[in-house]
Amino acid sequence: MTKQFPVYPEVDILKKPLDQYPIIHVQAVIEQVEESKHGHQHLLINQVQILDIENGDPSTVTDEIFVAIRYGDGNGLPEPIPDLEAGQPIELQGVYIPADEAYPSEDNPGDPVIHFTHHPLGFVIYQGKLYK
Repeated sequence: MTKQFPVYPEVDILKKPLDQYPIIHVQAVIEQVEESKHGHQHLLINQVQILDIENGDPSTVTDEIFVAIRYGDGNGLPEPIPDLEAGQPIELQGVYIPADEAYPSEDNPGDPVIHFTHHPLGFVIYQGKLYK
């Protein structure tokens, strides 16, 4: 099944078209929860287990990944995910951006990123609840 890639302003900062990045579905453990900024919840996850990957090579996925969960603007989740805590398991799907192609930021100085963790490409499952 071919995914329909949406158009988002932040795609302009990527080094290639969005549809050339893998869509990855993982289970992991939250290592760190950052303060929400600019309509995104930022997490660092580790102990990453790949459940599925489309258009990518699983051997290129690292064990520590920065996650940006968009919310509150009509393009991401309706609202932030409540009670995110370090040490808790999380399952999510989104676009995997390797470290050498990820846009560095204050919260992510150099890890690979899972972005677009919302409809139509991604989702988050946390504490048994599905967020899309």
